[in-house]
Amino acid sequence: MVATNIAEKPNSGTVAELLTPIWANAVISVTPADFLAEPSGAPAAAVMIGSLSNAQTVEFWTVNATGQAWGESPTYSAEVDVLQF
Repeated sequence: MVATNIAEKPNSGTVAELLTPIWANAVISVTPADFLAEPSGAPAAAVMIGSLSNAQTVEFWTVNATGQAWGESPTYSAEVDVLQF
């Protein structure tokens, strides 16, 4: 099980920050919109369940939301917690 959260420092900008999982051949159910932190400062969170073999990895990247220009990102915090059982 993986739990994530991301939030921007409240600001007057228009750039949203996206926390997105990148994996190869993993079986995980996720809705990408759950990872979008807006300039309002409201956090975004998601919980995913799935399985990985010992040879598989999952990376979490932070990027400007799709369709938004490249450039300086707002101040944000992100956390990813993984529980194995």
